[in-house]
Amino acid sequence: MELTDQLSESELQIASALADMAIARGGTFDDYQTPIYLRGLVDLDSQLVARACEALGLEPREDYTPVVPPVGTIRQRVGELARKDTAAEAAKKLLPLPVSEDNEKPYFCLDCRDEPYAWRVYRCGGLGKAAGMVGGEGAVFACARRNDHAAHTYVERCGCYSTNPVSAEHRRRMDAAKAKRETKRR
Repeated sequence: MELTDQLSESELQIASALADMAIARGGTFDDYQTPIYLRGLVDLDSQLVARACEALGLEPREDYTPVVPPVGTIRQRVGELARKDTAAEAAKKLLPLPVSEDNEKPYFCLDCRDEPYAWRVYRCGGLGKAAGMVGGEGAVFACARRNDHAAHTYVERCGCYSTNPVSAEHRRRMDAAKAKRETKRR
């Protein structure tokens, strides 16, 4: 009885991807290696594992490195692909950027004015004896505090947070800069 007869569809796809990667990297993938790699990769999405193996198969192999990279390297590549897929799905949900015919900056959202993290600023006039006027422009909205308090400003997340392409682009640039700083620290 062959090993391939005992494998599920998902496991068969992973084993096939591993074998193809080994061939692409100038080697072979033996049947005794299959169960070892499957134990480390079977909990992952088989399509992502296949894509990771394909990408790793296209990379040049250094001298004296194994034909099939360690399970941890494949898992790391699968994680990177999953994060890219998630980011691409989020980008698809974004609405198109606004276009303005005059020289004014067009805002995607007039409520938060495309604040990078989609915070809307409100003013509260206070409550009770401590109430007063708070500076700034715009309407005054009561906050959720129930005790007496002085006038103040507060923020709430705007409803456009998940669909605003301007804010999303800013967050993407900030995340990329943070990742770059983290890479330099290592």
